[in-house]
Amino acid sequence: MHRIKLIPIYLRLWKTYWKSGMGQFNLDSKEQYSYPMNYKLWPEKIQSILSFIQIKEENKQQMYIDFVYDYINELKQQLTTSQIEYEKMTKNFHGYTLSIEELLEDYLEKNLSSLRMHIEHKIK
Repeated sequence: MHRIKLIPIYLRLWKTYWKSGMGQFNLDSKEQYSYPMNYKLWPEKIQSILSFIQIKEENKQQMYIDFVYDYINELKQQLTTSQIEYEKMTKNFHGYTLSIEELLEDYLEKNLSSLRMHIEHKIK
C-alpha cells in the first residue's frame, strides 16, 4: 500500500515537469498574465539527468519529451502493478478488514505528508 500512496505523489511532480517542458505549465491556472506563459522550460532536474548524453541542440526537446513521457508511463505501470499486488495480498490475508485498511491508510498519509509537502513546494 505504501507504493500505492507514494507513486501518485511522484506522478504529480513528473506531470508538472511535463507541463513545464511542453509550455503548458500555467494553462490550468486561474491567474491572468499580461505576458505569454507558454515557454518550454525543462526543469533543472531533467536537464541534469540527461546532461551526460551528447545530442544536438535541436534534438534536445524531443529527448526531454521522450524521457519524461516514458518515466510517467513507467510510474503509471508501477502503480497499476502495485494495486494488483495489493488486491491479491488483501484477498488472501485472513482477518483483513476495512478498518485495518483505513488505519494503514491513515498511517501512510501521516508518514508521507512531509514528502508530499516537499514535492508540493518543488511544484510551486
